Amino acid sequence: MKKYDTVLFDLDGTLLDTSKGVVMAIEYTIKQMNLEPLPLETMLSFIGPPIKVSIKKTFNLSDAETNKALEIWRDYYGSTAIFEAEVYDGIIETLEMLKNKEIKIGVATYKKEDFAVKVLNHFGIGKYFDQISGADGYGKLTKSDVIKNCLTALNVTDLGTVLMVGDSDNDSKGAKEIGVDFVGVTYGFGFKSENDLKPYPHVGCISTPNMLEQFFI
Repeated sequence: MKKYDTVLFDLDGTLLDTSKGVVMAIEYTIKQMNLEPLPLETMLSFIGPPIKVSIKKTFNLSDAETNKALEIWRDYYGSTAIFEAEVYDGIIETLEMLKNKEIKIGVATYKKEDFAVKVLNHFGIGKYFDQISGADGYGKLTKSDVIKNCLTALNVTDLGTVLMVGDSDNDSKGAKEIGVDFVGVTYGFGFKSENDLKPYPHVGCISTPNMLEQFFI
C-alpha cells in the first residue's frame, strides 16, 4: 500500500458535525434580510462550499446584498452559533493514531480560518493539528488554494505522500487540482455512499473515522 506521511482533513462534515450552528446562522440571516425561508435540505447544502457563494446563488442577491448577508451570517455564527457542533465519534481516536505514527496532520477547510481555529480548540482537538488552514473571508480562495496553503505551511513538497480526507466533491476536486490522493467519508454532509464517489477521483471510501487507519498501516 502507498505510504502517506501527511493527512489533511476537511472540517465541516469530516471532523465536526456543524450542521446545527450553520443552520441557526442561516435562519437568523434570512430573518434579518427578510428573505424567503428555505427547507432544511437546502440550508444543509450551505455546509462545505463558501458561504458567500451559497448565499448569492440561492437568493439571487446583488453583490452588495450578498456582502450584507454574509456579514450578518458571520457575526451571528462567530458570536452565537459556532459552538453548536459535535465531534464525530472516532475522530479523537483517529487523530491519536496518526500522532502515534508521527504523521503530519493538517486541516484544509472552506471555513473562515479564525473560525476553524476557534471551534477546533473549543472542542479540544486543535492540539492534534500541525497546521489549520481556512478561507480568507473574501471568498477568493478555492479549495485547492487552501490545500496548497496548508501544505506550504507544513513544508510538504512531495505531493505523492499526501492524503486529503473530506465529505464533498469540493474536497475531491481540490485534491485533484493540487495532485494529492483523496479519501471520501460518507458520514458527513456530502457523500452518502461509495456510489456517490464514483464520478470523482478517490483512493478510498470510509464510513467511520476509524477506517482511515487502513491507509497508514
